[in-house]
Amino acid sequence: MKYLFFSFVLLAGLQLQSQEAEAIKADNRFYISAGSHLNFWAHVGLRRIPFDVHAETLFAERHALGLGYSYEEYKEFPYLFWWEPRFGDNRHNIRVRYLFYFESYQRFFKHYIGTSIGVSCWTSLNPNNRNHFLPTSQFLYGMKFQFSDWVFLNLEFAAGAPYMLRAALGTSF
Repeated sequence: MKYLFFSFVLLAGLQLQSQEAEAIKADNRFYISAGSHLNFWAHVGLRRIPFDVHAETLFAERHALGLGYSYEEYKEFPYLFWWEPRFGDNRHNIRVRYLFYFESYQRFFKHYIGTSIGVSCWTSLNPNNRNHFLPTSQFLYGMKFQFSDWVFLNLEFAAGAPYMLRAALGTSF
């Protein structure tokens, strides 16, 4: 009897794994989005509109892994009180992202939480200044609005560097 029960549990588990694999295969697309963001340093004078690019793919049902890159360029500005709030004129940030979706990835509206860790590289146009590398981390809450199978709008709120608010358009293939 215990062998029959064990066989039943094993077959049920294999069936669930098979269904999950089929769901992931249906969602196994590559998602890429590009947009702009606001951050803590924006009040000191951005030279250009910051931009970022994110890419992600599902590795399990409702779990996604991705990469992010952002770039910002700043104007020259005076000290902020006693502290100079920057290390250079430009900031590049690259990070690894993990997202957990609360809904199925095939729905029109999906929201998620996540985290990212990475490194910011502050560079300067002044050859006397050296580059500064600083670790970054974020906790994220985001929303995706899927307009069609290929186009979506992504809004994200974050605590931590490199940004606090992000808006992007994306596509999948």
